[in-house]
Amino acid sequence: MKNTYYLEKDERIKQIKKEFEYAKILENVQNVWLYKDWYFERSCKYWIATTKYCGIPLELAVELNEKKYPKEFYDECDIEKYGVVVRVNGYSGGISPLENGGKEKIIKTYHIDTQEGLNEFIKTINKL
Repeated sequence: MKNTYYLEKDERIKQIKKEFEYAKILENVQNVWLYKDWYFERSCKYWIATTKYCGIPLELAVELNEKKYPKEFYDECDIEKYGVVVRVNGYSGGISPLENGGKEKIIKTYHIDTQEGLNEFIKTINKL
């Protein structure tokens, strides 16, 4: 994902729309993008995805976390699995949902660092 910090407001909005359109989502309400029960807010370098309602069940969260990152992207950025770029509760470097205390049966917050991670996260939401 492109760092939007130094972009002018109009360019920042274009970049954000481009990323969300690529992930097949676009419903903007006051710079918060909505998809199903999830709210997406763009920070400078990543998306923050949160929900107040139905999060991702622990077993599906573990499946997403452990899924192998596509090889064409792995070669370029040294990422082995989605859990590094689709981060449970925003933990830097990514942790397993089970390492997150294992007490949360539903994960309601993620930080998403790459376009491919955003696409895979949306696919996971669609499984619910």
